[in-house]
Amino acid sequence: VFGESAGAASIMHHITAFGGLNGKAPFQQAILQSPAFQPVTSNALQETTFDTVLSYASYVTSTTISTLDQLRQLPSSVLQTVNTIVVALSPYGQFTFGPTVDGLIAPALPGVLLLHGQFDKDLKIMVGHNSDEGLFFASPFIQNQTAYAAGIQSLFPDISAKTVDYIDTTLYPPVFDGTYGYTNQVARTALTISESSFACNTRYLDLAFANKTYSYLFSVPPGLHGEDISYTYFNGDTSTSDDG
Repeated sequence: VFGESAGAASIMHHITAFGGLNGKAPFQQAILQSPAFQPVTSNALQETTFDTVLSYASYVTSTTISTLDQLRQLPSSVLQTVNTIVVALSPYGQFTFGPTVDGLIAPALPGVLLLHGQFDKDLKIMVGHNSDEGLFFASPFIQNQTAYAAGIQSLFPDISAKTVDYIDTTLYPPVFDGTYGYTNQVARTALTISESSFACNTRYLDLAFANKTYSYLFSVPPGLHGEDISYTYFNGDTSTSDDG
């Protein structure tokens, strides 16, 4: 099996499904290209999303929707509208919805399960990520220190102030002379997202499989998220431009 972005993250969740305690994954080999998902790191975040959905469902139907059963009784067209609203109003570069820890299929975040050896180890794995994945998801409105810190808080809503400060001053300090791989706030944000949302997932997999993986870095300029896909599906046609 192979997948890219959220598709690769789906495979990542299959590899770690049930913490490796419910038998083998339904495949023998996997290619995960730029695996990424929006981590939901607490029950509080799940409740916040649920409350948001209830609120917009009430707005769309002009009634009070306060339970899961009431949501399930709504027409699919209404749920599609609610979904569109919630995703559209997500923070820049985010989508709100994604896989969540349920204590069963996902007993913990995949990175944690991989760290503790709770996954199907009898697999052959290829992982890859691109050189500038995060730019698509980096808000162009982040132009100063305050906005950068707020962006980190948006990515990880239940992060502590101490951790935000560590990311802001130590991991990705506001030094724009190229020393840290960025020369402005947007590029700084893009690198933060590239590493936290994409590169870290591939590294988790590499380390979990004791580096006995096939791993690539796609860096053909500009190296944006998804740019490797045209190479994955290359069919010999060199006359048609991919328009950058």
